[in-house]
Amino acid sequence: MWENIQPSFQFTNNSIKQHKAFEQFDTINALIDWEQIISILSVLIANKKNRLGASAYAPIMMFKVLLLQSWHNLSDVKMENMLARDLLFRQFV
Repeated sequence: MWENIQPSFQFTNNSIKQHKAFEQFDTINALIDWEQIISILSVLIANKKNRLGASAYAPIMMFKVLLLQSWHNLSDVKMENMLARDLLFRQFV
């Protein structure tokens, strides 16, 4: 009875990386020296090592979130929603 039902599409690493939509930020990634930005932002981590509280997200991740917010004119709430549902944004961050 169920053997004629088409299997559902599942997101795999191969299917995601092969889609052209995920190439949108490739040029930006090639232009920006992320390692240099990480070294600049690492000062933030060094200054907060002995503080109490939950551990923070990686500074480079937050920097990329701020870039996306600026480029797409997104509020904090809208950015959070985009990260929850947009695979391109997640891949970039």
